[in-house]
Amino acid sequence: LAYKKVAKTLGEVKGKIKSGKDAGKLAGVGKASAEKIQEYLDTGSIQKLEELREEYGDVGGAPVSAKDVKGKPLKAADKNKIKKAAAEIMSLSVTAMKEELKFNQQKTTGNKAELSQRIAEGRVLGACPRCPTCGLGRLRFEQNTGLYNCPGGFDDDEYVACSFVSGKVDRTPWQTPHEEEASGNDSGSGSGS
Repeated sequence: LAYKKVAKTLGEVKGKIKSGKDAGKLAGVGKASAEKIQEYLDTGSIQKLEELREEYGDVGGAPVSAKDVKGKPLKAADKNKIKKAAAEIMSLSVTAMKEELKFNQQKTTGNKAELSQRIAEGRVLGACPRCPTCGLGRLRFEQNTGLYNCPGGFDDDEYVACSFVSGKVDRTPWQTPHEEEASGNDSGSGSGS
């Protein structure tokens, strides 16, 4: 993990780190890590870390594997809803699919079938958030096990692996771009009487 690499790098520094900007100049310390270091120097804590501790407890950095976590497999009714929605979404253009995925801050790569499946799952279950551990990867959901896992992501130009696995994640409501436009247009259309 990048955090272990950053911790090792910081541990080898002779003297004090006085700013995140200084830390960012060290080999292996990316922009996101430098920002967290600055936050710690300014406040004495890192908000994201405190949120994770509140939600998951202090696990002491112990890695968690999928066999240690229990998920709730997706119900057949939800699988059928996703399958039906994916078939309907296939009538959209790839451009429209990518626009909807981007609008919901989801991964936009893949073939048309993969894009329609991702949109369908989002419409039925909600949008998957970024990983609460690394903050880089977009969580993946396995319907048969009910587990979410993180594939990792890029911190600046360096790939960062992640071992996050959970059976519970708060997904945000899915929106289609035209719903947002419609709600924006309706907001000022009252008659005033």
